[in-house]
Amino acid sequence: MKLLLMRHGEAELNAQTDADRPLTLYGRTQVSAVARRLLEMDLQVQKMMVSPYLRARQTAAIMSNTMLSNMSGTIFPKSSGGPVSNKESGNISGNVSITSAGEPWPEEVSEAITPEQSPERAAVAIAKCFDNAGIGLVIMHQPIISRVVYYLTGQDQSIGTANLAIIEAPLIGLGCCELKCVI
Repeated sequence: MKLLLMRHGEAELNAQTDADRPLTLYGRTQVSAVARRLLEMDLQVQKMMVSPYLRARQTAAIMSNTMLSNMSGTIFPKSSGGPVSNKESGNISGNVSITSAGEPWPEEVSEAITPEQSPERAAVAIAKCFDNAGIGLVIMHQPIISRVVYYLTGQDQSIGTANLAIIEAPLIGLGCCELKCVI
């Protein structure tokens, strides 16, 4: 299985709470560029896990909408079955993404990948979520993303905003994985 561990795009510095910080315009641009790069690499996500923080949810929406609009063209809300008009609104509440095969990217929102969590807790949640899915995308924060990369691969890697670590993961556990690259 491939794990794509991604840090959200650049976020505003000020908000009522850390969890409420939205992406900046530059952050949105960063995320779109990463999505296009994954398309060029022919990495098609089968499942996604995302932090509940606003900037991570916005990153998830942009990733899925950018990638899928280039593959299948349309994103549909769960409730209505009709298309979503503003693809980069960042509002993913109630939406699913449609893969090139017309199947939704299953998405799980998890507190286990928020900044203050331990890498052990995050790794257990990631393992449960993906259960050896082909390619899984996890959108999270610092410092947890660097800690998880180290926990899984033993490699100390700095992960900037909108950077994505590609990890080969035969198993999800301490030192069981190989860091292939960071984009």
